[in-house]
Amino acid sequence: MTDHGAGIPESFRPRVFQKFAQADGSDSRRKGGTGLGLSICQAIIEDLGGKIGFETEIGEGTTFSFDLPEWSEGRGEGTGEVAGEVAGEAAEETKGSPSVGVKL
Repeated sequence: MTDHGAGIPESFRPRVFQKFAQADGSDSRRKGGTGLGLSICQAIIEDLGGKIGFETEIGEGTTFSFDLPEWSEGRGEGTGEVAGEVAGEAAEETKGSPSVGVKL
């Protein structure tokens, strides 16, 4: 996903995926939000064995993108495995393999 907003300040970049983190936490913010969206996205993508990241330029905007390992039929079906275990296996299996990349 790409926006053409203000970009993410250098000082905030290490915290961009933290819960309740907001670059502009002032009471006068024009945009709403709780600061949970990117944290939730990161958790889901990493549970699926993927990675999320961003590129930003002050005054130009920010692009968020993620990569997920290629899905294979039957993975985790009826095994009782939790998502984190499945994601870990998927990440190991796909090292050096092509991944499915998606830009929102």
